[in-house]
Amino acid sequence: MSVLGLTIDYGPFGWMDYFDMNYICNHSDESGRYSYKNQPSICKWNLIKFAQALKSHLPYEKTEGYVNHEFDSIYKSAYYEKMREKVNCFLKKFIR
Repeated sequence: MSVLGLTIDYGPFGWMDYFDMNYICNHSDESGRYSYKNQPSICKWNLIKFAQALKSHLPYEKTEGYVNHEFDSIYKSAYYEKMREKVNCFLKKFIR
């Protein structure tokens, strides 16, 4: 994940032929840490680690608290908005 919050996997694992929430594309990831279903929690973990790296400039307790309090609802809202866009795009193609 980049500092901008973008994932940076441009290799062969950027696409899934068949959707599987538990699929682990990295063979060294025996625990499934980076499986599709774990991406939100890993993103949150990355933000906490980023806050730790910036603790000399930003109050870590406040930043960590903000991430823990706000991340899930912000993520969920953005995720559902993207899914609505996909459904709307699909419907526009087939329903006129």
